[in-house]
Amino acid sequence: MTTSGENRAARTDGGSTVRQSGIEAGKSYEAERFPVPAISLTIRSEREDPVTVRLADRVPEDVSMDDVGFHPEYGSEFWSVDGHTLVFERELEPEEEIETVYGLRGPEADEPERFLGEPTIEALTGDDNGNDDEGGGGGGVLDDVNEPLVRSATFEDDSDEDATTEAEVGTDDPGAMVAGAAAPTDGSTENEADGDRGTATQEGIMNEEGRPDIERIEEENAATNAETGPVPDEEAPNPPAESVGSASSDGDASDSDVDGGAAEDVDTENGLAAALARELRAGRIDSEDRETLREVLGPRDSVTVRIDRLGSRVEELAAYADALESFIDENGSARKLVRRQSERIDVLDEDMEGLTEDAASNRADVETIEGEVETIEEDVEAFQDAIAGLDEDVEQIDGYFESVEGNFEEVEERFENLESRLDSIDDRLDAIEATQESDREELREDLESQVDERIADTERSVESVAADIEALESWRAQLSAVVGGAGETEGTGEANDDGGTGTETDSE
Repeated sequence: MTTSGENRAARTDGGSTVRQSGIEAGKSYEAERFPVPAISLTIRSEREDPVTVRLADRVPEDVSMDDVGFHPEYGSEFWSVDGHTLVFERELEPEEEIETVYGLRGPEADEPERFLGEPTIEALTGDDNGNDDEGGGGGGVLDDVNEPLVRSATFEDDSDEDATTEAEVGTDDPGAMVAGAAAPTDGSTENEADGDRGTATQEGIMNEEGRPDIERIEEENAATNAETGPVPDEEAPNPPAESVGSASSDGDASDSDVDGGAAEDVDTENGLAAALARELRAGRIDSEDRETLREVLGPRDSVTVRIDRLGSRVEELAAYADALESFIDENGSARKLVRRQSERIDVLDEDMEGLTEDAASNRADVETIEGEVETIEEDVEAFQDAIAGLDEDVEQIDGYFESVEGNFEEVEERFENLESRLDSIDDRLDAIEATQESDREELREDLESQVDERIADTERSVESVAADIEALESWRAQLSAVVGGAGETEGTGEANDDGGTGTETDSE
């Protein structure tokens, strides 16, 4: 057995993960996945060679082992029980991963934290696993005391076992209890040979009427005593019970090489079982001894558990039958239901064919649209280039507009200068009128002529400025509507600037 340490890791779902020697075991609580709450164990081998894994999980002491069961589809044959410890043993191939579960019943099943303790795992070598031919791993059987654990009413189909149970508990007769004790009831599936021997033993002790064959039991007990020898007193404090109990062993005596003919040659008159049988038939055993024999040879606890389980299964079957009747009343028989479903499937097939055709058509449309989108993208790129060129033109026009605004301000300044000059002339005229009264008429004529000339010049300047202003207004209107005629507008603006400058020069 390997001795490397374990690595444990907590999980977010409340479970745990244990790693050791290249083996990883994850444990979790499954409340909805199975008909009853269950503990799921996922075991994975990370080794490069086959290995036998032994996993041990502890069940709380106050939990009845009758409330724990294994699922036949999740490796129930690899489980064994030791007290309140569940042991799973199986060989894993390299990189193999398996899942096994055990179910829970009773009020404790709704308390997952009680069952989520960390399991222990061991990787067994050949020496560790050599003598475990009938252990829990690899399909070994469980002890008789753990039989209810394997036969869970929740997980397994116990139809064959139910028939065996009816044979075991069909009567309270002491002889029947002896017969029931002699039959193998451990419910295990160790191998076919053992099952055949158990069946033969059970059939051999029943007569044609289905009642226990007391004489046959006596002969088998005598053969057992002759084979094994007398039991020492210190090992058999209750000789009658022990002698009869030997007939209820797991088939050791019935598997011996002594044939039926040799058993008939044995003198059964001195056998303890024969004497006990005679006393029972004669009714010479008091009630206390009979009660003691009933307790010793009566049905085991597993039989009682089976009876309880059968009752619960009958109730579940009745509930299922009621639900099935309601379902049939509502939906009809299985044939009608299948026919309706077939019709629905045919309709769905037709719809699927139509959807397939639509999908093909849509695919062609999508391809066409993709081509158009590519063309549009190319056009968008061309438009973006054109817009970039227009942005440059607009920047140039903005520069021209700023230049025109500067010229307009200069014209306004010149107009103001003219007005100030006119004011000065008026002042001079007033002075002349005040100082030279005599020369007023002459000067008036001269001044009027000069003033007329200057007024004419001023009017010409004003007309020139007005023309410049009109040209600027026209240029502004053209500027707002320009897209591709920037060159013509620019030529007009330059012409206007030249014309305005010439006019102003003439005015000066």
